[in-house]
Amino acid sequence: MAARQRAGLRNIMWSTDYPHSDSTWPHSREALAEHFHDVPAEERALIAGGNAAALYHLG
Repeated sequence: MAARQRAGLRNIMWSTDYPHSDSTWPHSREALAEHFHDVPAEERALIAGGNAAALYHLG
């Protein structure tokens, strides 16, 4: 997350990699909170779902 500005906030998508056995599921919310603890809510929203929704025209 430290390099997110350099990569570009609209170029990053976070994934749980479900249903693979090495995914964070069913603790994805906890993993997201841990990985994004110092990331502003607007940036977190883009990376955790907004960018994927825009890419796939979901809303």
